[in-house]
Amino acid sequence: MEKMESFISIVNVLFLLILTIIIPAIDGIQTSSKILSCDETKHVLYQKITKVTKSFDSIISNKLLTVMFRPQIELKEHFDIFTDITSMEISINDNDICKKMAITIAYNNLGIYYSILGQDHYIDAVANFDKATKLDPVAIQIYRNLAWLQHAV
Repeated sequence: MEKMESFISIVNVLFLLILTIIIPAIDGIQTSSKILSCDETKHVLYQKITKVTKSFDSIISNKLLTVMFRPQIELKEHFDIFTDITSMEISINDNDICKKMAITIAYNNLGIYYSILGQDHYIDAVANFDKATKLDPVAIQIYRNLAWLQHAV
């Protein structure tokens, strides 16, 4: 009986994760970039991060509640792309809005990735959400992700 209650609790947390973080994650950050007038159609890096984020979201939405979901394996390619993008040099005053937004989205996605991995990766998740908020202080979705993470742990 104790195992069943624990399982139900885990399922509830994962369901809340999908509803509050993952599903709205793409729209919240892209809305912010549109306010800053990023011409996504002409910016290759922004197109790449948008495409990878949609794939990332799809995998998580479809597999998060399955018993055999192994994010370190199934999201490895996404993790590598996000890490490559976040390794690019950018300053807070950089005028390339699309590049800044792509890096912000990558940091947010890394925060989500580390959140999914569990409590052992809490510090990594918080650090990535924090870097994303430094690049885009008005992206409410990132703050919501960070607040949810801190509430869940």
